[in-house]
Amino acid sequence: MLMPIAPDLAKALVFASNKLGGLSMTYTSAATISDLLSVSLIDRYDRRSLLLLACGTVGLRTLATTSASGL
Repeated sequence: MLMPIAPDLAKALVFASNKLGGLSMTYTSAATISDLLSVSLIDRYDRRSLLLLACGTVGLRTLATTSASGL
């Protein structure tokens, strides 16, 4: 999700393009950790509300990425 916009993001944030792999790894690691933490919630709550929460979270992360002005 991050890699298609990575060159534009690096250029806009004046970020060295050779560090894009680390940026992608950090984003992927954060998504993996949040997925692992949410496993315990899946069985406790309604799937529809959790799906809406997950989609909303992805939307907020995307909005935060596009509105970032610096690292």
